[in-house]
Amino acid sequence: MLPRTENDRRTFALCLVFLASGFPALIYQLVWQRSLFAIYGVNIESITIVVAAFMLGLGLGSLAGGALSKKAGLPYLLIFGLAEISAGLFGLVSLKLFSWVGDLTLGAGVWTTGMISFCLVLFPTVLMGATLPLLVAFLVKVSKNVGRSVGILYFVNTVGSAIACFVTAFFLMRLLGMRGTILLASLIDVVVGIGAIAYHLRLRNVASSDEAESDPDNHAPETVAPLSFRLGLVLSAAAGFIALSYEIVWARVFSLASEGAATAFPFLLGSYLLGIAGGSAYVGRHCERDVSAKFQSYLRTLALFVLAVNVAGYALVPLLGQVTRFSDYHFGYILVALAAGGLGAIFPLVSHLCVSPNSKAGQKIGYLYMANILGSTLGTLLTGFVLLDVAGLGWSSTLLCLSGGLVGLALLHASGINQRQWLLSLSGAGIFSIAIVTSQGFVFDGLSEMLILKRDYTSSFRFADIVENKSGHIAVDNEGKVYGGGKYDGKFNTDLVVDTNMIVRPFSLSAFHPKIEHILVIGVATGAWTQVLAHHPQAKSLTAVEINDGYLQLTRKYEVTKSLADNPKVKFIIDDGRRWLRRNPDKKFDLIVVNSTYNWRGMATQLLSKEFLELIREHLNPGGIYFYNTTRAQAVLQTGATTFPYGFRFINHLVLSDSEIKIDTDHLRSILLQYEIDGKKVIDPGKAEDSARLYEIIDQLGQVDLPGPNKYGVETRAHLIERTAPAGIVTDDNMGTEWIVR
Repeated sequence: MLPRTENDRRTFALCLVFLASGFPALIYQLVWQRSLFAIYGVNIESITIVVAAFMLGLGLGSLAGGALSKKAGLPYLLIFGLAEISAGLFGLVSLKLFSWVGDLTLGAGVWTTGMISFCLVLFPTVLMGATLPLLVAFLVKVSKNVGRSVGILYFVNTVGSAIACFVTAFFLMRLLGMRGTILLASLIDVVVGIGAIAYHLRLRNVASSDEAESDPDNHAPETVAPLSFRLGLVLSAAAGFIALSYEIVWARVFSLASEGAATAFPFLLGSYLLGIAGGSAYVGRHCERDVSAKFQSYLRTLALFVLAVNVAGYALVPLLGQVTRFSDYHFGYILVALAAGGLGAIFPLVSHLCVSPNSKAGQKIGYLYMANILGSTLGTLLTGFVLLDVAGLGWSSTLLCLSGGLVGLALLHASGINQRQWLLSLSGAGIFSIAIVTSQGFVFDGLSEMLILKRDYTSSFRFADIVENKSGHIAVDNEGKVYGGGKYDGKFNTDLVVDTNMIVRPFSLSAFHPKIEHILVIGVATGAWTQVLAHHPQAKSLTAVEINDGYLQLTRKYEVTKSLADNPKVKFIIDDGRRWLRRNPDKKFDLIVVNSTYNWRGMATQLLSKEFLELIREHLNPGGIYFYNTTRAQAVLQTGATTFPYGFRFINHLVLSDSEIKIDTDHLRSILLQYEIDGKKVIDPGKAEDSARLYEIIDQLGQVDLPGPNKYGVETRAHLIERTAPAGIVTDDNMGTEWIVR
């Protein structure tokens, strides 16, 4: 239906520009956060600090926008347009700026990193955060209805952001890379800004007497907000806390279900935002101007939304486990949208109840938005750092449900229900609380198994070990197979003769280097490779960098790797591998090993790009070799073969160096015969089985450039480059194969 009156046309135009502004805003968030992660690491501390910095910038922007909005005669659309253009211009230089600042601040600690990240995104996020209160102030002047104004603007802007999530995950990142995607977002911002300014200039020519031509109620007496503004701030903060806490829990379960796919979080965020948009639109449509007449009804509605959100958020986690057993996990995003719908209803409804539609509406919305963001930030920190670290998915969901339920009950009590209704509500809440606490073990039993094994899950199977912490989720089955973040990540085995995990790869490295003394391992995982390399007969030192200390807990538990903790040659460091290399430019090694993750997983490019390979080259001693897992990705193979002047493929790994590599099987035979792990010989020449295995390994190294896909053997650099040329090069910007939808 087309807008019929001048007020309708203004509202429609305003919604269009705010819808369009939501698209680049979300793109900035996704790309800028990724860019900062590349600089400061993808460990949980860096991720949380960067996300919190982004959110706090938006909060300060909302305060600034609110302060501006109360000034009489303020040209809201003009300011909005200038803010959009400024954000777009900043976007054009943002990635180069981040990189430059990152190079200057490599040694920064966690809190310093947070301050730097905050300063880097402060200017654009303040501009983006200021737009909501400014436009609310403008629309309230037209509609005289706070809830409807907030609801419709929240709806259109969130829909724009949701569309950006899906388009970015499906197309933009894969086709345009980070720089191209940012360029597109910047151009959209500039166009939106110019459009807003043009519309402002047009409105200046419209007579003020025409502003209310379609709505005689515009001159109705001003309504008074019945809800205390202080209570509104508390409720807005609580809504933000609940929303972001559940989002973090959901992000963990979808990461497990998707096996860490790069697209999982944008899809989750897009579904979440669509739900938020739907809830805000629903509330906006049903907010009437005379709030006082139906205040108790509104308050009960708010209470029911809060209660429903908590039940839905709690139930989504075990339900997703059931979904993965019978269908694709992508269907779980529908559950996210439904659960988030209630979250989207809370902020507009709170705004409607505690903000009067007067000249201070924009400023008060700014305060409410800031409170919402502070609650969101607290939810991010508390849930990401504490709850998931000590309580796991099950108890985190349960505690969030109980906490949110208390807020809902308090609202229900304040809504004026009679004593009988209150006692019934309290009794029902008590029964429900006891039920979810006592059934927690049953409801979440087998959740990890379902999310990881999916259709292969059987009700009788349970993992032997599960480690859940703030850095991730690790599971171990009864055969010693390890699943990190939902995907196979190695096995507790160092037996070269009975080789169930291709442990031959680290054992074979002496064929490529005559004297391996100083070793760097990035990514410990099971610790099996680290154990093998730590016991290399020539090794003098081994530095092992691991991002998740949960793996180190497991290495101390299993017999195969238990002795690593007491090995004087080994030094463990908990850090992001790329960041550690950049912060330690003086460290050099004869051998660097990265048994890297699957090329399509989120942030895998951090360890596969040309830029990372160039960083590795700076840390190799003369004649040093780099050995890393390509997971047989053509682009990864092409990147390694063209970045280093010497190298070849061995099984699914690349062996690379700046010096010529000679395969010396005699040296390898000598080393393997000397090899002992925890006092036990790796190869016992007196055993026929061991001798046959030694011969097999030596024979594999003589199989060169076999036709077709071969599991073992060697492929020369020249052959590799020719075969994989069509795949192209992996860079930090194009992100390789991360954004292929699986």
